[in-house]
Amino acid sequence: MSVTVEILRETPPIYQDSGYPLETEVGKRYVLDDEMAAKLIQHKYARAVSEE
Repeated sequence: MSVTVEILRETPPIYQDSGYPLETEVGKRYVLDDEMAAKLIQHKYARAVSEE
């Protein structure tokens, strides 16, 4: 499953399944897998957002 998150501050490198890093920008939304989203949310790098 995937989760949409909004980046709140600069993040450590986020690697995609392909092995390449995902370039993130503060304030933008990204769809991430559950595990990566949970780590970012737990460490306050991102917040979950609902897609309405």
